[in-house]
Amino acid sequence: MNTPRTRFSIAITAMTVLLLAAALTTIFVLDHRRYVSSITGDVDTAVSLVDQHVRSNTEAVRLFLTQTAQEIERFGLGAVTQDREDWERFRNLTEQLPVLRSLWLVDDQGQMSLYTDRFPTPSVNLNQRDYVEIHRTRGVSELFVGGILPGRFTGEPFFPVSFPAYDDDGTLQAVVAAAFEPSFFGAFIDNLVICDVCSVALVNDANEIFAGVLNEGTATYIKPLDSDLRNLRVLGFAPIDQITEQWWIGRSYAIFGSIGVLLIISILSLVVTISVGRAARSARELANVNSNLNVSRNHFKRAQQAARLCHWRWQMGNDEIEWSPGVAETFGVPPETFAPRGDVVIGTFAEMIDRIHRDERDQMQALLTQVATNKRTETRVFRFFPPQGEMRFVSLEAQPGVADPETGKILELFGIVQDVTDKHEAQLALREAKDMADAANTAKTMFLATISHDIRTPLNIISNMNDMILTSTEDSGIRNYSEAIDRASENLLALVNDVISVSQLESGSLKLHRSGVEFASFLDRLVESFRPIASQKGISLVCN
Repeated sequence: MNTPRTRFSIAITAMTVLLLAAALTTIFVLDHRRYVSSITGDVDTAVSLVDQHVRSNTEAVRLFLTQTAQEIERFGLGAVTQDREDWERFRNLTEQLPVLRSLWLVDDQGQMSLYTDRFPTPSVNLNQRDYVEIHRTRGVSELFVGGILPGRFTGEPFFPVSFPAYDDDGTLQAVVAAAFEPSFFGAFIDNLVICDVCSVALVNDANEIFAGVLNEGTATYIKPLDSDLRNLRVLGFAPIDQITEQWWIGRSYAIFGSIGVLLIISILSLVVTISVGRAARSARELANVNSNLNVSRNHFKRAQQAARLCHWRWQMGNDEIEWSPGVAETFGVPPETFAPRGDVVIGTFAEMIDRIHRDERDQMQALLTQVATNKRTETRVFRFFPPQGEMRFVSLEAQPGVADPETGKILELFGIVQDVTDKHEAQLALREAKDMADAANTAKTMFLATISHDIRTPLNIISNMNDMILTSTEDSGIRNYSEAIDRASENLLALVNDVISVSQLESGSLKLHRSGVEFASFLDRLVESFRPIASQKGISLVCN
């Protein structure tokens, strides 16, 4: 785990995971930008479509109102609103424009002269309406869009669109007004394909909503309508925060799934890296073990060769015996006698039996049978005859091997064979040397016992003669010499007795007995025995 190669692999894995994380982050960031750009692009397109829709319909209304105003300027208001036929004509023209709900004509005093929703025309004065006042004061022929108003008769909200009709003097002659239908633009906006949090609205300068939905905040896109609709704007709202939240909701599973996959990849990469490192380390350790095993095998082979030893394996009932390669050297037979098979060589059971001394063949077979029956290791030395050369002694060790798991019967025997000829001969030589040493030791013991008895006899005579001198004289000088002789003879007799005891000890016939010792007299005798020698050297011996 701490090897440089493993640390390098973990670093590479970490860098790969970081690169994957960076790649995923980049992908999601780019996807977010693309999503936001797509949504905002949809809103921008929707604003443009609403703008075109409003412009096209407003242009049609403007043409209709302009033509009606020109007709009034040419023929007069009364000429175009005389009877029901005129009312039906304007009603049919109004129905051809779906954007309009109704059309009405107002004279210079603000009195309604024609109303397409009702016939006869109700008596209503519209002098207070802002579009009437604006056209009266401006004196310019231009389209005007008013604010949202409630319907006087229907109550439905609308916003008026009007165009003036002037006489030759520029005096207001009449106002042609129409009610824009907000739901017409609202239906168009509702059919636009935009995101749920986005919106498009048609508003005027006072932010009155004609159609659509007006979100809170600042509009993302603002498109004012030019020409005749200068007071109208199309607003597009694309709130980035809400769009991002919507994107997150839609991509959360993918993001969390990617993170999960990234974590799984990281864990698997780490596990694989660690496993590969461990496998590499195990491979190195296995290589070292194999190398050590080969070295040990070579050492074992050399040791077997040096010890003239080999091992064998025999499946009972089979004539083949597996031997280690050193069997030829152990038995002193030619190597071609055995057939190689892998790391072992193969011989026959009959051939091995034939090489055993004929007096010991039955003993060898009985030994193998006994091991298989008793399931116990047995060892015995047999005489072996190689094809050429003298008889050799081999030590055969047999032990039970594989057994039948059901019956427990031994199916295979394993063992060791060693050439012990030199050892056997050395034991014989050692036994002969021991016998010779034992005979020499026995002769020595007998010699010591004999000479001790022979020495003790004259000593007893000398001691007896000295005792006679001590009893027959009163001369102090002679007595001193005699006593010294007596003590020396006693010491010499004790020494002879010790020699006899040693010979008895070696022969195993020594018997111990107890006797009293007077220590003071023993010391006196000891001093007196050395006194003559000490006197010659001028030394005085005193025992106190």
